[in-house]
Formats: sequence, C-alpha cells, structure tokens
Amino acid sequence: MWHPEMRLILTRPRSKMAQALAEYQAHGWSCVEAPCIDTITTPGLKAEWLTSAQQAPCLVVLSSHALQHALKIKPDFRVEDPSRVIAVGPAVKQAWHDAFGQSITDAGGDSEAVIEVITQRQVARLCVLTAAGGRELIKSHALKNRISYQQINCYQRIGLPLDVQLWRTTLQQGDVVLTATSGQIIQHIKQKLPDDLWLSLTKQAVVVPSKRLVSVARQAGFTDVVLAADASNPSMLAAIENRWGRRAAT
Repeated sequence: MWHPEMRLILTRPRSKMAQALAEYQAHGWSCVEAPCIDTITTPGLKAEWLTSAQQAPCLVVLSSHALQHALKIKPDFRVEDPSRVIAVGPAVKQAWHDAFGQSITDAGGDSEAVIEVITQRQVARLCVLTAAGGRELIKSHALKNRISYQQINCYQRIGLPLDVQLWRTTLQQGDVVLTATSGQIIQHIKQKLPDDLWLSLTKQAVVVPSKRLVSVARQAGFTDVVLAADASNPSMLAAIENRWGRRAAT
C-alpha cells in the first residue's frame, strides 16, 4: 500500500550517499540522509600485494569499495582474463565494468554464493579483495578444503557519529523505512541511538539485501523485515516498491 507520508532512511556509506539519494529521489521517494559508516584505505596496503592478486587464478571482489580502494593504491591494476574474476553482487560487477570495460561473473549477494561458485569451479587457489574485519567465511571454507588462499584487506569501515536529533525528529514525523545493507550498519545504529529511539525504530520496517541480514535484523528486534535481491540501489528500490508501491518519478 502506498503511504504518501512515508520516508526512507538511507544509511549508505558517505562516499555512496549522493548516488543513492539521486536514485531514490528519481523514483519520487522522500529520503533522510543518515550515513552510518565511511570507508578508508587500509593503512599499509601495498601495490605489490595487488600485483599478486592480478595473477590469481581466481579473484573474488567482495565489494565495490574494495575495488575503489585497490585502485587508489595501484591505479594500473588490471586482470587480463575477466573469467577469473568473481563479483559479489551486481554493484561490484558494474563497478568492475565501469573501471575496465569487462564483464565478470556475479556470484550473488553474499559469501555463501561465492563458496558455491568456487566449489563448482574446483578452485585450487584464490585471492579475495575485501575489508578488514569482515566475516571471513570464504577464508574458513578455503582453509577447511585446502584451497590456497590470499586475502587483501583493501579498506576499513569506520563508524560515524549519529545525529540523534535528526533520528528523533524523523521518527516523530511518521512512518519510515530503514535501508540497511550490512549488519555493521544495524549494530552501529543500535549502539548509538538512545534506547527509546531504537525501540521506536524497530517498530518500523527495514529493508536488507540477504537472508543472513534478515536474521540479523530480527535478532536486533525488527519484526517487519523486507528482503531485497541484493545490495544495489535498484534492487533495494525494487523491494521497497514491490511492498509499498511506486511513487511518481521526479
């Protein structure tokens, strides 16, 4: 059902917020900008590590942020054979295409999907471009199955201060839909908001891009959890509009 007064709370990282805002507003949605994390290049990230990654028989890119920060350190980073590269989600696939003009395999939206692909391909050696402090599910699988494994932490996530008054005003003004593309975002909001605001927020709907995050959201207290196909803006929008209807494009 369409709710004219409903607003979306966008929690994309600061570096991705402008693009997300433009896409949601183009579909007619009223949005509140509430970035929760930012990303920085991992201190000490070395170009020679990325040179090694170029030669890996299987290269997994877990996020567009990983590629973005890798290119900051090694602008000439290239993989000649794109069939060796696996993206985690369409946003990564698009980022790779934008950077190199190559089409690569999209395994889906999470590490479990990557494990399925590398199992099917019988990969013996792989390299993963990711963030420090991630789930490391692929690493555990590789070690368990004696797959030669290299992980390059290209970036770090840092939590941002929350504008508590903005959150309070937003929740007082009517129904909202929270968008959350990672468990870290949900946990960061829970830690930083006062208890009364967090309780109010969990009574609203949240849109997440994976079954794992559905569980994370429910464990955090949300009962109305909407599953998107993946973390890209178009997929998150599609899930919202499938549930609440389309707005008039602006």
